[in-house]
Amino acid sequence: RDSKGKQWIATQVLIFRGIERIFKQFFRRLLLESISPGEDDENANVAPTNDEADLNSNDYSDEERSEDIESRVVGDDSFSDTQLDGISIREVHSRNCHEAEDKLYHLWIEEAWEKILSTTLTSCLSVPGNEIKVAAVDLLVLCVQVSSISGAVESAVSVGTNMQVVDGALRSVREANDNEDAGQLEASSPRLTRYREALFLMSFERLEQLVASISSMTDRLSCGINRPISSDFHILSDESIFQASAKLCTGFSHIYQCCRENEMSPNGFSSLGEKRVYVEERMIVLVESMIMVVYSDSPSRFLSQGQRSCLDLLWAMVEQSSSTRALKSLVNLGKSSFCVMKTENILGNDDDSNNNEIMEGIPLSKSLAKEAARLVTSAFEINDISSKDKVETMESVIDSFEPSFAELAQIQEDEHEKGDISATIVYSDYIVPILCGGIEALSLLESNEGEFEHRDIAWSSILSALHSILFPANFCATSATIPVAVLPAIVKYAPSNHHEKLETILSDAILNFSAILYETGTPDVALQLFEASYISFVILAPKSLELLDVSKTCLQTIIHDDRDDTGISKILAEIICNGLNEHMEISKFIVTGIFSHLCQLVVHKNMTIRVAAGKLLSNFDFYKELQKQMQRADSAEKRSAAAEEQIKELEFEVKDLMKKNDKLQEEVLALGASSAF
Repeated sequence: RDSKGKQWIATQVLIFRGIERIFKQFFRRLLLESISPGEDDENANVAPTNDEADLNSNDYSDEERSEDIESRVVGDDSFSDTQLDGISIREVHSRNCHEAEDKLYHLWIEEAWEKILSTTLTSCLSVPGNEIKVAAVDLLVLCVQVSSISGAVESAVSVGTNMQVVDGALRSVREANDNEDAGQLEASSPRLTRYREALFLMSFERLEQLVASISSMTDRLSCGINRPISSDFHILSDESIFQASAKLCTGFSHIYQCCRENEMSPNGFSSLGEKRVYVEERMIVLVESMIMVVYSDSPSRFLSQGQRSCLDLLWAMVEQSSSTRALKSLVNLGKSSFCVMKTENILGNDDDSNNNEIMEGIPLSKSLAKEAARLVTSAFEINDISSKDKVETMESVIDSFEPSFAELAQIQEDEHEKGDISATIVYSDYIVPILCGGIEALSLLESNEGEFEHRDIAWSSILSALHSILFPANFCATSATIPVAVLPAIVKYAPSNHHEKLETILSDAILNFSAILYETGTPDVALQLFEASYISFVILAPKSLELLDVSKTCLQTIIHDDRDDTGISKILAEIICNGLNEHMEISKFIVTGIFSHLCQLVVHKNMTIRVAAGKLLSNFDFYKELQKQMQRADSAEKRSAAAEEQIKELEFEVKDLMKKNDKLQEEVLALGASSAF
């Protein structure tokens, strides 16, 4: 401390730390002592004592009144520590004297609170030095904590906290704390609760002002503007802002742990005499702003301390309170990782010049986006997340594909001019649990009519996403993991009015992957997708004529494959025959329709194909199935004959009724003619 400026800053730090200790131990007591009697207090209508009358007398000067109160509170030993309803008589007398003084100095703690908040805000923004900024942020965060309903929640005790060396041994020393008793007194005083809530909202508003100022400073620094925001504030360095912001992000988590069950509940909290206040949404806005402040444009693979704190807080909101707003924030942060545009030049080198993604015009590091996407995926494992929130999250993730589709279309338009760049879309495996969980949640919403009005729109989005994944612009970028994992859920929960579109997608996929296998001869990804598509089609529509046509086309290709190397045909024959064999109970219609093709495969030159076809035929009792079909045909003919007989009887009855109708009309005409005479 070699200068007066540094000594003054060190003094301010000591003052901030001292105020912290006082608020931690005695905030509720200070608030209780500062409030003058009100109409809703128990002693509001009690007549003043002689001492109080003297204090309120106009003959008293302010100095004399203060000295008299001080002598009565501190110097009067005539009061014993006798307990009266858990409170000593000395405390009762002391409180009455302070209440009398507050008639002149109304709620002094409110004025002190405002000055403390203003000082901390000024210290964070205008005073140089990291140490004072950290102390100011700590004090501002603590003001929000202690003025909450729960009060300051202490973090895990570390070595050295409340510890003292006694006779060479390290012992724990418990600090005095009057907040617990004062908290019990608050329950009986609505006026005290109202003032505490006012201090809480005042502190939180100052916290919002600090974040807004830091964000503004960061924007100006990023634009290279060195002009200060106002005459009172000096522009800070990047390092100074970054350290203060990281400390503030950590403080957000401490605030949420105090307020998550009350002030920051997703449903808000009701202030006395006021409408419901939603502080949680305001906190999430602060977190999103600070993520932008602590963003580092360096291509680091790891998150900064501030980024990690912000993401942990959003995850705590989702995990502990099932916060819909926090989940949407995580989706917004991680949307650039669900679907990524990948470019590759003609030499086969990846164009990875863009290390950072863009979210609504703001750059985000890939590590931050990936971590946010991972947390969104983990959210689908929480049972407390509502089905509606899961469905909306799934739709948001699917909507995040659109920018990549638009970018790909633009690149394909310019491809003829550039010629040396190819682009494709790569989907992250993070979308697998999101799609599966969202589809299952959507099925639960369907059972409650009116709860989710956009079911058809959601399913259209799901099927469009499936089509995009199965049919990318560049097949080399296709991943089999996502369709193989998602198709069972789609087939299981797809509503009947979307079966036709799904059948078309599966039919096109089967034919497309079959052609790719014969053209490229690479059976890895295409083979997995062919198998998943065919089995899904069998389960979805086992009596579909479109499935029967696709099966005949594939088997016909296998039969006419005259190449010496029939590896692809062998694998496809095994997939089709084994798939139908495993689902024999529902696939008998298809097996009957391709019976002639199976007979040709039994005499194929490749032994594997012959074995696969023979195994399917051996498990399929064609004669029994033929008998069933003949019985069904006979039964249908009998029903048809009976229907024809019934039709004839009905026609006879109709003719008879028509004759009776004509006769009645003639009688009516005759009666009309006779009445005319």
